[in-house]
Amino acid sequence: MNRLYKLKSFVLVVAFLAFADITTAQNFTLDPGNVVNETIMSDGFVEPEVDAINNLSTNLILDYELVSNTLNPAWEILVCDNINCYVGAVADGTMDPIAAGEREMIFKVTFDPKNVTGIGSISYAVWDQNDLNSIDTVTFNFTVEQAVSITSEQLDAQVKLFPQPSEDVMHISFNASLGKVNVEIFTLSGSIVKRQDVSDPSELINVSDLAPGIYVLHLSTDIGVVNKRILIQ
Repeated sequence: MNRLYKLKSFVLVVAFLAFADITTAQNFTLDPGNVVNETIMSDGFVEPEVDAINNLSTNLILDYELVSNTLNPAWEILVCDNINCYVGAVADGTMDPIAAGEREMIFKVTFDPKNVTGIGSISYAVWDQNDLNSIDTVTFNFTVEQAVSITSEQLDAQVKLFPQPSEDVMHISFNASLGKVNVEIFTLSGSIVKRQDVSDPSELINVSDLAPGIYVLHLSTDIGVVNKRILIQ
């Protein structure tokens, strides 16, 4: 489609929709929807995406155009359609055809706030190239909060092991904010004798197969590392 014609047609469609106070995208369905909200820590990283489901009995070809971008320039983004990925907020494009009844990712935003807090969004109008009455707006909203640092002493205090000493099983409990915990048990000479992934903040670890003695329990969390000495009897 001629670029100038496409822009003129797009403006006319938007004007019509504003006048009629309606927005329709019956030719395709957006999943999980046309608005995606993400709240992350300033040292975090997310890759939200939106899929389109073709509701037609023929191929669906989508055009898109940047509507607004209020993202902090310090943030790093990569915008992908179903063909390519672009550094920064790509201005417009045409996607590969989506077969009748099929689902395909149409937008994915790889977002890295680079330790900068704030709020911002990026929006794209997307429509069926062959039906300018079918139009929707996909918006990604980002809220970046300050990452909370934690001392090793504070982290250690969030992990509880009992009973001490242990004989058959050891109960491990930790704050759910630590995320997924990987447990490794080492001898004092540095040999690993047990590994276990722990997703439940309260879980039992079987230590009945360990010889009596002193071991080091090494816990890797999403926030940091905890090492605790344990006694098996």
